[in-house]
Amino acid sequence: MFTPSHFPTAGLPDRQIEATSGEWRRPLLRLLGCLLFVFHCSLDAQPAAAQSGETGQQISALRKTVTAAGSLFRTRKYEQAANEVARAHQLIAALEDAELSGSLQRQIRGLSTRIERLAEQLAGQDVEIPDEPAPSDDDMPPGDAAGPSFASEVAPILVRRCGGCHVNRMRGNFSMATFAALARGADGSPVVVRGQPDESRIVQVIADGDMPRGGGRVPPAELDTIAGWIAAGARFDGEDAGTPLAELAAAADPDPAPMLEINMPTG
Repeated sequence: MFTPSHFPTAGLPDRQIEATSGEWRRPLLRLLGCLLFVFHCSLDAQPAAAQSGETGQQISALRKTVTAAGSLFRTRKYEQAANEVARAHQLIAALEDAELSGSLQRQIRGLSTRIERLAEQLAGQDVEIPDEPAPSDDDMPPGDAAGPSFASEVAPILVRRCGGCHVNRMRGNFSMATFAALARGADGSPVVVRGQPDESRIVQVIADGDMPRGGGRVPPAELDTIAGWIAAGARFDGEDAGTPLAELAAAADPDPAPMLEINMPTG
């Protein structure tokens, strides 16, 4: 049974009871206010956390790409740097429609500023930024890693069969002077689709006899080598994608067959 001693205000005058009640009510209200504040903050933080989880990988990839582009530029690997700038443009475009927090927006603006400054520096070196970046190994579908070597098998074929028009020159707005140039394709469209030789324009035009023009056809065994390299992932196994194909071919075959000469009609 309760006695008056159980109640702190028992036996006190009304005014004193009101004062005593106010003393414990005020801290309780402050505590409740703090709890409500923390609760609302946690609700605001949840979308931001989810947002960061959805876009974190893209922003991380963008940051790595910007860093790689700057490093390549400093080492004068301009074509590779231009490829990374194109990749950064692609990543930034993918983030444009995302609902981002203010912090993430500031990060992306900073990275965009850095990449545009680098693009201006490349323009000063007369290096064009491609519309589409060459695929990286991360984009590559699974394939047979033991497929034909680009440096020692495919490059000599391309130099021998296509060198007159697309290695030493740039006909049809298409160059294979380097692996980086080959990966860029023609007019912004890829000629090599990794893992899919039948969908690759370079295989199609050779198989149809459309290329090389004005000369002999590429032997089936050599076309099989090119197709096999693409099916295995179209990997570049050299040290620098900006190395001229002629140099790769010369290193692979010190005594190469003569380059196919194309006689174009003059009348």
